[in-house]
Amino acid sequence: MKPISVTAYTVAAPVAGIRFAVIADLHNQNAREVYACVKELKPDACLFVGDLFESPPRRRGFSYDEAALCLELLAPLSKLFWVPGNHDFTLPDDLAAAMDRLGVTRLDNRAVFFRGVWLGGLSSAQYLTKKEPDLAFLSSFSQKTGFKLLLSHHPEYYPKYIRQLPIDLTLSGHAHGGQWRFFGRGVYAPGQGLFPRYTKGLYEGRLLVSCGLKHSRIPRFFNPREILFLTVGETEPRVSE
Repeated sequence: MKPISVTAYTVAAPVAGIRFAVIADLHNQNAREVYACVKELKPDACLFVGDLFESPPRRRGFSYDEAALCLELLAPLSKLFWVPGNHDFTLPDDLAAAMDRLGVTRLDNRAVFFRGVWLGGLSSAQYLTKKEPDLAFLSSFSQKTGFKLLLSHHPEYYPKYIRQLPIDLTLSGHAHGGQWRFFGRGVYAPGQGLFPRYTKGLYEGRLLVSCGLKHSRIPRFFNPREILFLTVGETEPRVSE
């Protein structure tokens, strides 16, 4: 397996530079490898943008040992923030207690103020009856004063629910880079189908999608696993993909 790549982005904001490691789609895998990578980055905070562990309700079993180990290793390095993805549908009591003990901030349709930036988390609605995210929270978050950084696992939420709101930057995963990438485009992503629009990189200067860390029996082609290193503040944003 190839090593995890690090992709750096800088987005302008009226704050001193804040360094974030953006970790998407861990899926309960490779805790020590992620730790070794993040340790070198020395971030101010780690932002887990969903699918930290493995628990879709349509499958039997539940697995979070590597996810718990990853949090345990990273907690001494920086602040930890997490928004639930579709695989994070169930949070058992012992894992919730461990996250609280480690100081993990759970952004489950809630927001916190961190170093001059609002961090909000829009939770996955994939297994809710209406499959619609918490729009009341989203509206409330968008009205806050200052730079607003939204963690939302599903990039397909952006054009439907987020684009029209005054939210400065949304961080997503879920698409796994399109799994196979050819000529800079992914082939398939859940929620977007074939040849999806939002799979990797910065779009419209307001949506940043990580191709994530998931590996499975279906190989990734021209699509290395990645952690994003995001600096908010100081310079102008990069050009969209």
